[in-house]
Amino acid sequence: MTLREVPLLDVWHALGGGALRGRRGQASWRDGDGYSVAINVAKNAWYDFVDNVGGGPLKLVETALGCDTSTALSWLEQNCNLDSRRSYSPEERSRHALLKNSASQSALDVEHWRSAFIPELNARKITAANAGDDDELERAALSCNVLENGSSEDIVREFIRQRAIDPASVARFIELGKERDVESQRITAEVVLLLAAAQLEGSERAA
Repeated sequence: MTLREVPLLDVWHALGGGALRGRRGQASWRDGDGYSVAINVAKNAWYDFVDNVGGGPLKLVETALGCDTSTALSWLEQNCNLDSRRSYSPEERSRHALLKNSASQSALDVEHWRSAFIPELNARKITAANAGDDDELERAALSCNVLENGSSEDIVREFIRQRAIDPASVARFIELGKERDVESQRITAEVVLLLAAAQLEGSERAA
């Protein structure tokens, strides 16, 4: 289905939105404590009276996940049967392909950050435990649990939260994760070569 055909309520519930009270819902993305989000099923639109923001299904995903347009489109394709290429012009399809490539790079950045940040969080837990700093221990443990056991949406939210707090640190861990990835690939390649050499030597001896 096209973006216009994606039912807003399907998106709302897929994002974890709760039951509506009349035509109002709670903003789960900010732990909303009131029914401040108006849902207009007929117009397939919504509006948040607290943050004064609204729109259609795409804007709802962007707002709830705190992500960019390309990531939101990918999420809709995976969770709400969006075929974003349908009814698109060649120019629009080309633009969407570029956006998906950008989303793929962003996903790699998140994974590189995650792989490097988990050991850092574990080190912080040990330091906090030794120092008797229960608050820091809890913060590190909660973040670590999200990165190790959370859903993709949870991990993206944590990435965005950490980047808002300390963008330089997030950038550093992305680069560290890239270095770890390259080193892992290098070691794997060396192991493959060693195994191949051992198998070749064994076959020569058998001959």
